[in-house]
Amino acid sequence: MKLRNYLPLVFLISTSIAYANTTALESDLNIDFEFGPSLKIFGAKDDSKKIVLGTANYGTKTLQQFITIGGWIGGRDTSAVSSYGLALSLKHFTLNLGYGYLFEKNNSLGTHWGFDIGARAQLGSTFIGFRHYSNGAKLFDHDKTPNYGLNFITLGVKT
Repeated sequence: MKLRNYLPLVFLISTSIAYANTTALESDLNIDFEFGPSLKIFGAKDDSKKIVLGTANYGTKTLQQFITIGGWIGGRDTSAVSSYGLALSLKHFTLNLGYGYLFEKNNSLGTHWGFDIGARAQLGSTFIGFRHYSNGAKLFDHDKTPNYGLNFITLGVKT
């Protein structure tokens, strides 16, 4: 077995260890909701989807764990997307990296497992964000195709 076959497990373990080492001071649970259309950028072929996501964030002001559940419609729908990962927040800007499960394969992603990479800028309780879903074929040089990726621009609210 090649190392890249173990990367999802390594990612989940390392994020859990990293989070366990953060201080629990200022910990808080936040729920975010976001929605938006897909964008045909970074080699994406499909630009007719709309995404709806709910995200639970827990952690300090700087480092949070997140669990996202949602889905998209348009083209070949997926009934659900779920991901787990870490988010790093600096003032009004947040970066997130997660790994998750796509309940259905589609014309842009040929695997059930994939990365959830994103960024967002927040002003008060609203934010504008970007989400990229990919199975990492270009990065890890595997043959699980297609991997055109899906990209979304989102608007959201933080509760």
